[in-house]
Amino acid sequence: MSFFGRILLAVILLLTCLTGGLLFAYVATQNFAAGMQVPVVAGVRDRDADQAPTPSLSRILSRLPLLPMFSHRKPLVAVVIENHESARPHQQGLQDALLVSEYLVEGFITRFVALYDARALPVSLGPVRSLRPYFIEALIPWTSIFVHAGGSPEALERVQKDPKLLSINGLRYSKHFLREPGIPAPHDLFVSREHLEDLLPEGIAVTAWPPYEIGAAQARERAKTIRVGFFNETHDVLYEYDAFSHRYHRTNGGIVSEAQPTNILILEIPVDGEGEYGRLLIDMEGEGDLLLLRSGIVIPGQWHKRLGETFTFSVGEEDESLQFARGQTWMMVLNTLDRVSWIGEEL
Repeated sequence: MSFFGRILLAVILLLTCLTGGLLFAYVATQNFAAGMQVPVVAGVRDRDADQAPTPSLSRILSRLPLLPMFSHRKPLVAVVIENHESARPHQQGLQDALLVSEYLVEGFITRFVALYDARALPVSLGPVRSLRPYFIEALIPWTSIFVHAGGSPEALERVQKDPKLLSINGLRYSKHFLREPGIPAPHDLFVSREHLEDLLPEGIAVTAWPPYEIGAAQARERAKTIRVGFFNETHDVLYEYDAFSHRYHRTNGGIVSEAQPTNILILEIPVDGEGEYGRLLIDMEGEGDLLLLRSGIVIPGQWHKRLGETFTFSVGEEDESLQFARGQTWMMVLNTLDRVSWIGEEL
């Protein structure tokens, strides 16, 4: 093998490791779309491999955006996932979300809405739970498709009246959303990837992702261990930074989440009041303070949002764009940042 061929093979094997084998599978099935040479694996050799032309590195790299994990424009789907203490041991699919957003609901416990690339859904998602209007307002700039199981009257009215929104209400699709035996209701409703794909429309509009800037951290203060208090150990959250993986381990009421985000974004948005049955009134429009936890540090900043538009995040007096780490973001919406504390020291 030529020197260039060895370099090319090393690049392919490295990318294969980084993508969990998906790149190799894609390249192999496509056969590089032009008779490109596929590396020999486990002693299996193509009889014409010696005569196959050596592909150019630029040609291979040009094909990476065709894979979901390399694409910067993604068809996004939002799924409402329960976070009641009875549901936590059974949560599925959070680790595969591009973004997990977390909101206060009745009783001041929280519920998740996870954003997924429709081309790379997890095997199973759930427990699927009911929709709230402020979930929609927070995420509508990024997606118009909401997967849920029922909802508040205000949320259901919103998705019914807005022609731009698509509601996939699991309570109406009993053949697609299934109850898992042994899990107490209403925390037992799940949907598989195949069943959800069957309900999704073709040609979902793509959205630029990520919707924030990626770059070096604007260093502030070290924060390896972060606590978010909910006045009850059953609901308190602990984040612990792993310097080796550059990810955060999340523990909620003693249950360790399968999701390991690289960014923890905490927005301070007040609760304006309570409606019928204790449902919270939260206005996602406006501006306020935030904390970004990434790379083992904490960065204070500001969030801004106009009605129907996406969030923007800034830091400093000159409103410099906040820089995020690459990878999953966990966004918490809290009524006050006083709930957040951390253990660290000045840099």
